[in-house]
Amino acid sequence: MGQYHDEPSGDHPRLEEFDRGQWVQYAQERLKLHGYEPQDHKIDGYFGPMTKEAARDFQGHWGKSTTGVIDDETWALLEGTEV
Repeated sequence: MGQYHDEPSGDHPRLEEFDRGQWVQYAQERLKLHGYEPQDHKIDGYFGPMTKEAARDFQGHWGKSTTGVIDDETWALLEGTEV
């Protein structure tokens, strides 16, 4: 916990509530880096309601649709590569 990992290999997947895995953990770490840590402070690879809320807050900050789904547009913002 609290340790940042490199981006997992492969294409960025669309992530939504109840997903699990390395990509979710990476997204949680990126959210935390931007100041949108899940309220339960868990960087655990599980996309639960707290992670969804953090994603919604992050999207709202950027004036994007607050779906709570991490899609290509949200990935670009999380990684600082907005198109």
